[in-house]
Amino acid sequence: MQEQWRNRFKEVRSMFWNTVESLAIQGVAMQQAVKGFIPGLAPTPAAANHVDDRRLMRRLRMDRTVSFWTEGMEPRQARLINLSRSGMYIETDAPLDPGRETKIMLPVLMAKNFPSVTGRVVRRAAHGMAIQLQ
Repeated sequence: MQEQWRNRFKEVRSMFWNTVESLAIQGVAMQQAVKGFIPGLAPTPAAANHVDDRRLMRRLRMDRTVSFWTEGMEPRQARLINLSRSGMYIETDAPLDPGRETKIMLPVLMAKNFPSVTGRVVRRAAHGMAIQLQ
């Protein structure tokens, strides 16, 4: 009986975290879609140039496959490691240079035919990059 409860708890916990991840991704996408329509969501000119605010938003750990591309480049697969309202970190063997604009297709968005989100690379690592959403 205890084993059944343990298994049920693991199942419910897994469903909960999958829902949280899905809602976080959809929230970021919606924020991108309505930017400019709702005052306060579009960054002010001073905030748009401020890169050091990357820790102001809480990050949600993820482990999902995403696609990213830039102009003149075929989409590449990467791993979404964490996501916040203002950005994300993805692991890839082909990180882009800082300052480069990129489009990212998040997993939940693919299933719902939602447009991709746009971001700018703010930090590059050997096997990944930090992207600030625009």
